[in-house]
Amino acid sequence: MRKCKTCGKDKDLNQFIIARSKKGKVYYCGFCKDCDNKRRKEEYYENHKHELEYRRNYYRKNKEKWTTKPLTDEQKKRKVEKQRERRKNDRRRSFAYKQIMYAVRDGNVIVPNNCEICNEGNTKIVGHHEDYDKPLEVQWICEGCHATIHGLKRRIVPQNV
Repeated sequence: MRKCKTCGKDKDLNQFIIARSKKGKVYYCGFCKDCDNKRRKEEYYENHKHELEYRRNYYRKNKEKWTTKPLTDEQKKRKVEKQRERRKNDRRRSFAYKQIMYAVRDGNVIVPNNCEICNEGNTKIVGHHEDYDKPLEVQWICEGCHATIHGLKRRIVPQNV
């Protein structure tokens, strides 16, 4: 039991907020959760209009920071090309993902219990496509090995280019 400094009522410790000091010491605040909620609501309603006005004024003064500059023709072309390439890759990837998902659902492909790389069986097994144009050729590996494969690919590709 502890006495709240705000309302003066004796309450259980679970009714008080637990805080941590800068030195890492854990302690209970001097006011209960109910009083803290009331205080926060009062502060919000007192300062809400002032805060909104401050934000509006800041935006008006610094409008150029928040508005985007128009793209040049070259930037537009580069952006369109990147979007086309990304859409092309995403289309192939989503198609491959759906094909393997339907094959597993229909029983045409069986997901093994163990990873093909590390032989771990206690984790989630996922399908890894080396080539999205061959959607049913999947390597069944754990999530850890999958992350490692993609991490290695990201590190190797820029060095070869």
